[in-house]
Amino acid sequence: MSTEPPYFSTKVVSTRRFWIPDGELDPGLGVLSGGFEHVAPDYRIERDGFPSPLIEMVAGGEGVLDLAGRTYRLIPGTLFAYGPGVPVRVATDPRAVLRKYFLTISGRQAAALLATAHLSPGSVAVVADPCRSSTSWNRRSAGVKATQPTAAGHAPPSSNTSPCAWPTRPCHPTTAIRWP
Repeated sequence: MSTEPPYFSTKVVSTRRFWIPDGELDPGLGVLSGGFEHVAPDYRIERDGFPSPLIEMVAGGEGVLDLAGRTYRLIPGTLFAYGPGVPVRVATDPRAVLRKYFLTISGRQAAALLATAHLSPGSVAVVADPCRSSTSWNRRSAGVKATQPTAAGHAPPSSNTSPCAWPTRPCHPTTAIRWP
C-alpha cells in the first residue's frame, strides 16, 4: 500500500480519500485524487496555489475561504476551485466544522474542462441543491475505503452529520468576514 500524498490534511476527524500514483495518470485528462473530509475543529490550510486544478464542495459546517485575495463565507453548497498560481486559505468554524468533498484533476484538458463548467481556478459558486450534490458525490465514492482518523484526540463524527440537515444561503464575496 502506498503512502498518502503529502498534500492531504492531517487535521481531519474522518476521511474517505483516494489517489492515483503519478505513473498511472492520463496525460490528456485524469483524476489525481479525491474524496471526503470531516475536518477537525483546528483545520486550517494555507497554500500559494496547487500543482493541479482542485475543486472542493462544502457539504456541511461553516468556515472562511480566502481565494485569490477575496474572502468568502463557506456554507453548505459552496463550490470553489483553485490551482497553480491561485493562493487559497481555508479555516473551519470550530463550532460547526466543515465536511467537504474534493477532486483534483490533471492533464492537458483539465483547465479547459473547468472553464467550460465556469469553475476555473479562483472561482466560487453555490450549488443549488447541496443535499442532492452530496448524494451524487457519495455514490461516486462508495467504493473508496475510509482512512483512519489522523488528528489525535478528535471524536468520530456523530450519525447526525448529514449535509441535508444544514440550511442553505447565498454565498457572496464579503469584507465583513475576518480571516481567523
